[in-house]
Amino acid sequence: MSTTKDIVNRLHRTQGQLQAVERMLSEQKSCTDVMMQLMAAKSSIEQTAILMLQDETRSCLKSPNAKDRERLNEVAATLFKYT
Repeated sequence: MSTTKDIVNRLHRTQGQLQAVERMLSEQKSCTDVMMQLMAAKSSIEQTAILMLQDETRSCLKSPNAKDRERLNEVAATLFKYT
């Protein structure tokens, strides 16, 4: 199970990737190189979102009650919205 610290660390890595994109643009790097870095950042964001949804789901399943069932419904709705 991931912690908030793990998720924040992932986001910091993503920020670093986006800062690299800025540098690459100012240095007039090739479009292919910039796109590769952008796709890496996109993938990082997607993986972080999946990790957060997994953690939320696991948390709700530990001791399901009415509130947790509602949270699971929200997680499912979020999943369907973005996939």
